[in-house]
Amino acid sequence: MTNFFQKVIDILRYKYYYKNHFDTIYKKHLSLENNINKIQTLVLGSSHGHYAFLPKEETEFNLSIRSQDLYYSYKLYQKYASKLSNLKNIILFYSVFSPGFEIEKTSNRFLCIPYIFIYNIYSKSIVRNITFLIECIYRSIKFFNYESDIRKNIDKSYRGEPCNDEEMFKNASSELLMGGGSC
Repeated sequence: MTNFFQKVIDILRYKYYYKNHFDTIYKKHLSLENNINKIQTLVLGSSHGHYAFLPKEETEFNLSIRSQDLYYSYKLYQKYASKLSNLKNIILFYSVFSPGFEIEKTSNRFLCIPYIFIYNIYSKSIVRNITFLIECIYRSIKFFNYESDIRKNIDKSYRGEPCNDEEMFKNASSELLMGGGSC
């Protein structure tokens, strides 16, 4: 009976975590595209940056995403560097686990999917894995079913996750529970 409940809990965590992750990445993508000419400071990195850096100015944008490794941070920078005509500063949140951490080599490899479908950024090796591609197709169909709702409700001034100390503690605690301690 314990195994059954554990599996149910794992499935619920997975569904919540995945949808929340996909929504966050898509919101950031739309907002970045809407504010591309205003941005002077771009923030990249994992959950440490996602939760720790709250843009105070209209010229700051937090593109940090939970579980973002250095490869995806670099690819996002590479994709937007030429489009950000006013870019003056880049802040990269670099953590003790950053060197050598590759999200596609973890059990959370599904978190790479939004990079493919939203940013057109492909993983170094995972694209060759047929199981992963099938998973991508399945999840993308689900994503495009609710994508238009997100687009309609996007706040044009969104530049990152708004957090006060209480929210940050709650988010960090749930991150440890949902992601098994990975950032």
